Amino acid sequence: MDKAKPSNYPINGLDNLLADAGAIDAVLATLDAVVIPLEGKWGAGRLPRLVDPDLAAKFGSAQAKLNSAVEAGNVEEVVKRAAVLKRGWLALDAAASPNLALERDQVWGYDHDGRRYTIILDRSKAAWAAAHAENASLVVTVAELLTVWEASKVAQVTRKAKLVFPGSQVTRVTTDKSLAEDLNDEVPF
Repeated sequence: MDKAKPSNYPINGLDNLLADAGAIDAVLATLDAVVIPLEGKWGAGRLPRLVDPDLAAKFGSAQAKLNSAVEAGNVEEVVKRAAVLKRGWLALDAAASPNLALERDQVWGYDHDGRRYTIILDRSKAAWAAAHAENASLVVTVAELLTVWEASKVAQVTRKAKLVFPGSQVTRVTTDKSLAEDLNDEVPF
């Protein structure tokens, strides 16, 4: 036979905390249902940088208020702030959507050696991309990449290698002269 717990049993407070945490998780899951597809569309963390600074500031304020409500464990405030932030995400998407064709067709993000590069097809879009990039110094055009590539000796060797080994890829370039001396064997090109 189960005995009823006294009302002042310490675990009751824990039960309330767990219930609140579950409610907060459920609210955040509904927000994630909006956020995840938008971050898939625009890239994680990029959307606020693609809109007017005033809208981005309002969005940042809404995020901070939601985070504070979550940290405080205030379910009612989380519900309210999540609804505001959900509208904020949709507003960011609507504001950035005119740039979507440009984003998809002419601007790519690429992670290389711990850096996030923005690569642009059309030189005329470089200023726009630099203004919206995480790090403007890592914004490069395809023309710039090819200019540097063609000026390097690596390009000449790579072209010859690709003739002999179609489909091969450059995965690393070294300037270590001792390695070059160790590999100083006859190459068929």
